[in-house]
Order: sequence, then C-alpha cells, then structure tokens
Amino acid sequence: MEYDIAIIGAGAAGIETALAACRAGLKTVLISDLPVGGRTAYADMVPARIWKETGRLIQESFNLTGILPFEYRPSLREVKSSIEAAGDDWSVQEQRELAKNGVTIIEGSAQVTGIQTITVSFQGEKKQKLSARFIVAATGTSYSIIPGITVDGKRIIYPKQFKSLSDYPETVLILGGGCSACEYASALSDLLVEVTLLCEGDQILPGLDRQIAEEVQHELQARGIVIELNHPVISAELRGKSVVAVQAGERTFTAHVAMICMNRTHDYSFLAENMPLFSDQSGGNIAIDPYGRTSIPWLFLVGSLIGDDSLSQARSSARRAVGAIAAELASELPRPVDSCTIPMLISTNPPAGMIGTIPSCNAKVLHYYYSQLPLTRIRQIAGHLKLWVGLTGKIEAAALFGEGAEELFAVISLAMNAGISYGDLSSIPLCSPSVSELLSHPPMKVEMLL
Repeated sequence: MEYDIAIIGAGAAGIETALAACRAGLKTVLISDLPVGGRTAYADMVPARIWKETGRLIQESFNLTGILPFEYRPSLREVKSSIEAAGDDWSVQEQRELAKNGVTIIEGSAQVTGIQTITVSFQGEKKQKLSARFIVAATGTSYSIIPGITVDGKRIIYPKQFKSLSDYPETVLILGGGCSACEYASALSDLLVEVTLLCEGDQILPGLDRQIAEEVQHELQARGIVIELNHPVISAELRGKSVVAVQAGERTFTAHVAMICMNRTHDYSFLAENMPLFSDQSGGNIAIDPYGRTSIPWLFLVGSLIGDDSLSQARSSARRAVGAIAAELASELPRPVDSCTIPMLISTNPPAGMIGTIPSCNAKVLHYYYSQLPLTRIRQIAGHLKLWVGLTGKIEAAALFGEGAEELFAVISLAMNAGISYGDLSSIPLCSPSVSELLSHPPMKVEMLL
C-alpha cells in the first residue's frame, strides 16, 4: 500500500506530524511499537508533571500546618496509578484526534529498509512492507549506556522507573544537571526525599541564563537539596543496600537509590543497517536542512531527533517538515522557514525558563521582580524576570524563575513572534492581579550591553 507520508514514532512529534499531514490532504500512516503518546505520555512530560503536582500538594500542606506530612504522602503505587491513568488518557485523546483526521495507525516496529520503503515487524515474526513517497522519523531519544554505571531498575534507575520502586527511598542521588535532573530533584524533595544532585558542568540547567540558573540552584539548596558542580560521575555501583557514586577526584556519595538523568542519545533504530545515513553524520547527528530533510530527499527527521524536545518545538518541526513535503507534492517551492521563537520551560517548583537568544551587545537588560506585583499582597511569591531589549525596541530574549512562568512566557512569546515591541507590550493593560501584569510596571533595574 502506498502513502503520501509515513511517520515512524507516535510520541508528540509523530502525532503532530500525522495531524499536520492529514490536514494538508496527505494520505498518512503512523507506525509505532509503543502506545500512541509514546515517551511523552508514559515516560517524560506527563509523568514529570504528575510528580511535580504531587510534590506541590505535599508542600502546600506543610506550609499550611508546619508539619512534615509523611502520613499524607501518597504511596508510590498510588502515584504510579495516577501516572498510568494520565498517560492512558493522553493516549486515548490523541488516538481520537488522529482517527477523526483520517490517520491510519499501525502497531509494530518499523525500519526504513529501502528506497521509500518501510518494513513493519509484528509479534510472532510476521512482517509487512509498505511504501510512502515521504518518510518522517520521530523516534526521539533514549538513554544510552554509561561506562562504569549499570542500570538494574531497582537501585540504579532511569526516571521512568522510580514509580515502580516498592517505597520512597530516604535518599536519592541524581546524576545530571539538565531539565529532567532538576525537575525530579525538585519534585522528590517536595515529596520529602533527601536529594543530592551531581552535575558535571559548572552550572545546572546549562541552556538557561546563568544568573537565573543560579537563582534556581539557590532555591533548590534552600530546600535542602545538595548540589555538586564540576564533578562528573565516573562510576556508580551497588554496595550492600546502598548505591555509591564516585566522582572524578575519587569523591564518593552514597544513597539508597541513584537516578540517571544524563547521556540521552538520538534513537536511530528506525534505520536498517543497509541505509547510508550513518556516514552522513556531524558530531554524531544526522545532517538536515531547515525543514528537517536529510541527504536522502524523501526522508525527514522531526522532534527530539533534531533537538526539538518540548511539545511546542515538536509541533513547530512537524509543521516545517509537512509544509516542505506538501509543497513538493504540489510541485511548489516550500515557504521560507519562519524564525519562530519557542520558550524552554523547566517544571521545577517554582518553574524557570528561557526564550530567545541572548544578545552580546547593543541591548538593554531589564530586571523585574515579583515584589512589584499587587499579587504579592495576596500571597507570598517570589520571582525574577530578565528581558533583553534591542536598540529597535524588539524583545530579543527573556529568562525567568518564579511562579506563573508559563503565564508570563505565553505573553512574551506572543510579543516576540508577532513583532510587538517592548514599548507596545508594556503599554497594554494586562489582567490584574496576575503575574503577567509585571510587564505593565517599569523595571526595577536596567543594564546596558554595549
């Protein structure tokens, strides 16, 4: 059977690509050996939000009563049930949307085995070949083996395995300093677990503005999380009922459980060994053009395979790829790639994030603090927003740490992508009391980048 477009992988990027393709009038098939929703629903985004919300409720109880509410902490079995129910709900909703738009879904393991050809393997060694004029890979990333560390799923685990432990460990070592590491450190600390974060770099959240990253670090440390920087872990092993991690310089750290939040690599398992793309890699990544097209003209990559990790980024990369494919099928030139600016949001408690590229010169840095908000008269919240505004008045970048970051980033992202200047944005009356009305106040501090 021939399709206009075949998508391998049914996570966020695969789903978005399939929906965009069907809406463009393309005959579409979506193939995955995982349930619809993939790692987004069952391993990454949805579970992380459940952990965060569970921890937040525990901390709210503590803030109200002043008593550490161990007895009110839900069991890991209850949290696991919540995560699985939320993942199933996400999956069902996405399946309904795909079916409504006419997407064919095939459950099986898919590989590109020839020119515009996919071989789908099913249980029981049954196989099926199908052809498509274009193939889009949306297989995402997975954790790869780290020398000196053996994951056993019981004491040395990946984040998705935490919910399957028999009970909360008293202490956890988290290896890594990126988004997942900080999100789980924040959530587990809220759930009354002692956390040590071992980061190989000189700051946590390396994609974030350094000052805001340091504020996140100080908040996590104030809540009792131990953070060690500049010391990569060279081994982690079981010793009795504990895990011992050894850093460069022979420093050791001991806990009941170690969680690995580092060393994710692109999942290229969709390529059969006879396909030539592995010789077309730069720094371990397959080279692509702005639309996600590889050196094989009918093969595209989207989502985490090209570094577009968030749901918003996945949607953007899916639309770029489908736009180029639809244009080619119509014998037209694709539209130029829009320079869309998408926020990076880290779901710590409170959240942090970044949007845009920080300019090195010819800009003003505007500092806003939550103490300016009328909302702080109602409840105690703290936060810091930085805006980089160019000489033309355009907002070039923003970084934020504080409650309601999602709300502020929605407003700032709209302004940046719609060409609304800082002056025009700051003159718009925004909802009060809210976090977004921070933009209606003058900044508390202004710096010049010359």
